[in-house]
Amino acid sequence: MDFEAAGNVDLRTGVALPGTTDSRRENPGLGWTIIQQFVACILVAALAYGCFQFITHYVLQSVQVVGGSMSPTLHDSERYILNR
Repeated sequence: MDFEAAGNVDLRTGVALPGTTDSRRENPGLGWTIIQQFVACILVAALAYGCFQFITHYVLQSVQVVGGSMSPTLHDSERYILNR
């Protein structure tokens, strides 16, 4: 009996295994996956930057106290978050 491996075949019975395919056909290549990962990272970074800009311009703003006009509660050079 010849036990030569021919793809995804059960060597005892000679029947193709279910749900298995040739890995060369479903893998588009290492270069393509690196490009996809790079594009995904760029999209995530752009989304994070957009969320940051939206929140800091329309939702919250960091403010630094200048002078002693808020003396009982806030002192000079302290920071607080302003709710817009």
